[in-house]
Amino acid sequence: VFLNDFQTYAKEQNVKHSYGMGHSVGGNIILRAAISDRNLFKSIVLLDPTIFTPPIVHIWRMLSFFPKLHSQFPLARSARNRRVNFKRKEDIFNSYRTKMIFNKIPDTQLHEYIDSIFSYSESYQNFNINFSRKWEEKIFLKSLYDDIFIWENLDKLNIPTLILQPESSPVFRNSAAQKISSNKNITISRIKDSTHLFPLEKHEETTQIIKKFLSE
Repeated sequence: VFLNDFQTYAKEQNVKHSYGMGHSVGGNIILRAAISDRNLFKSIVLLDPTIFTPPIVHIWRMLSFFPKLHSQFPLARSARNRRVNFKRKEDIFNSYRTKMIFNKIPDTQLHEYIDSIFSYSESYQNFNINFSRKWEEKIFLKSLYDDIFIWENLDKLNIPTLILQPESSPVFRNSAAQKISSNKNITISRIKDSTHLFPLEKHEETTQIIKKFLSE
């Protein structure tokens, strides 16, 4: 769905030979779009993209035949049970600050992240998250299905590609990094002492690496 939406938008806006960048699922979408249309980008940057090796994809597809087991995937379960409204913005910050996934993010960047995903509702007099829990859960359960397309068509990627990989990543593992490196257009740069949210944790270092890549 996301890829189709992006391709439709790119066609409507006549996007050609542009720079593409995406984080997580966004990185996966940018990569598949670049493989599908060689004229879309002149180079791309993928920030810890969700790319899994074929064995993992095949296992994931098999698990889909067992809905009860499939639905207990930790990230999907977490999305399903996520708290989505708070009375005060300070309550959001205090809650998020205790979670491990956010513990490397500086306060300023965490506040900015919260501002970007919550909106205040005058009707309910509280802050509500801007996206659906059910949609987020579906993303976690379905996003691996199309990764085989990447591996079957990786040789079609013919533009400079930078992948930034954090030190700790559940979505772009070393096995995927080694396999994808077979395409010589791809460069992988690793960010020390970082997690999946490294663009917020190491924003200055991330910016410098991307700027250097785009200037070459």
